[in-house]
Amino acid sequence: RELAEIETEIENQEHQLSELESELVKPEVYSDPDKLLKTNLTYEKVKNSLDKLNTDWAKVASEIEKE
Repeated sequence: RELAEIETEIENQEHQLSELESELVKPEVYSDPDKLLKTNLTYEKVKNSLDKLNTDWAKVASEIEKE
């Protein structure tokens, strides 16, 4: 994958995390166990995906520096 593609995906994931964080602090979410669980699971999934993307980005950037 190209660095720019990964960067775009990182931006999208960061935006999604921000939206989910906003959801998690809403009373209608944190007062509803089902909504809270669902939102939190989605948050963790996106966070894990973002962590992997950051690792991929670092790997690709390192390979580019070696060229």
